[in-house]
Amino acid sequence: MVFGFGEGKMELVLPKTAFAFGEMIEGKIKLELKKDKQAKKLRVVLEAIEERTQYSSGTRMRSRGPGIRTRSSVGGVSRDTVKTILYTGEVIVDGEKLYPAGMNEYDFKIQVPQSSVMPSKAEIGGNLGKAIGALQMLSGAQNRVKWELRANLDASGKDIAKQIQISIG
Repeated sequence: MVFGFGEGKMELVLPKTAFAFGEMIEGKIKLELKKDKQAKKLRVVLEAIEERTQYSSGTRMRSRGPGIRTRSSVGGVSRDTVKTILYTGEVIVDGEKLYPAGMNEYDFKIQVPQSSVMPSKAEIGGNLGKAIGALQMLSGAQNRVKWELRANLDASGKDIAKQIQISIG
């Protein structure tokens, strides 16, 4: 995928896309630049993003709390989605310098957190956890956690970046 109006391209190479909690992700960034580029840093970011989706018909529903909200409606059924970042981990792969033109490879390692970022219904507490699950089911709410691994060259002008979705659990 090319970003930055053709200034270069980036690829994230991983030996696999499914990881366990506490595991070390080892990979490689392949960065191809058309010309030398001054940049502040080359970094890798691991994020867990919770997406809460709620469906409703007729009345508008409002939700409170942190996150990015989107709303869409098709055939009288509304869909509200709230995205909340639950976890962010970052590793600086290389620092401020003039990154050379051509194909260059950078190895990286980033640690997956030791445990789930979402409390289980058992951790919330017996009857309360069951009640929360029942309310989510009855209201049409769906929660899921999406893990993204992103590499980006923080350059003057346009950044060059690549993002992939991975599985953790």
